Order: sequence, then structure tokens, then C-alpha cells
Amino acid sequence: MTVKGRVAMRGDMPRGHAVERAGNAEGANVSALCTLRMVAAATLQVGDLVMVANERASTPTFTAGTARPG
Repeated sequence: MTVKGRVAMRGDMPRGHAVERAGNAEGANVSALCTLRMVAAATLQVGDLVMVANERASTPTFTAGTARPG
């Protein structure tokens, strides 16, 4: 994940289980809990709970596969 164009944390996408990531951005601790779920055949959705300085900052969702989200 990036913050203002700089890498704050890096890691592989989860494959079957939740993963935690941690890093630093602009002097603040950054962490994320990333969870995976199947939304359709051959389509996965990864949801992230991103925390900055132990406060909820963002909840982006990424979808990969053949089905369109929505």
C-alpha cells in the first residue's frame, strides 16, 4: 500500500486466510488487516481495514476475477 506515492507496507495478497501488514508512513505507524472472500465463481474480493496511529483510516476493497462487482 502507498501513502502519497510512497510505499507504506508491502506483502502478498491473502490466499484463504486473513493477513496483517505493518509499516510506516510520514512518521506514523500504519497497519492493515486484509481479509479475502469469494464473491462469485473465479472472483475474489479483498477487504482491508487500514489503521494509522491506531485509528481507523480507510477500508479499501479490491476485486479480482471474471465477475463485475456490484
